[in-house]
Amino acid sequence: MNINRPAGTGPISAAATATGKDRVGPTAVPAAAKADLKPECMSLPLRLNELPDIDLAKVAALKSALIRGELTSDIGALAAAMLAWHRGGAA
Repeated sequence: MNINRPAGTGPISAAATATGKDRVGPTAVPAAAKADLKPECMSLPLRLNELPDIDLAKVAALKSALIRGELTSDIGALAAAMLAWHRGGAA
């Protein structure tokens, strides 16, 4: 198997591996980048905490009813509602 690296990158050195400089993944956000965040992004954690909790008992009851065939769904109506929502219209 031949794996090619993107142009401009060389082999990973033992020194880079030892220091972790070759790693890709979540890192701390630099202060300069934080300054560029919009205010609505900064308040996102607070807004998420305001959302109602998921009623897991109700979810389980709905799943059971679907499995037993007690609930039906209109796939066409669901698709139309999804398209209307994504297009910015009312469902």
